[in-house]
Amino acid sequence: MVEAGALDDPKVDVVMGQHISAAAPSGTIGYRQGSLMASIDIFRISLKGKGGHGAMPWLSKDPTLASGSAQ
Repeated sequence: MVEAGALDDPKVDVVMGQHISAAAPSGTIGYRQGSLMASIDIFRISLKGKGGHGAMPWLSKDPTLASGSAQ
């Protein structure tokens, strides 16, 4: 997919991944440049919104954009 241009439109500037380590202090996030480890994980994200009227969308908290890339 990368060779076919999947990261070109829109241009991807950075890719972040997660790996859990018992060596890292609880509640911290570490990062580094380049690759380190790889794995596949499944997780769920719940989004909550607040309805609104189509004529006044700025009064709603619409989770549609945040959930648009969810699979």
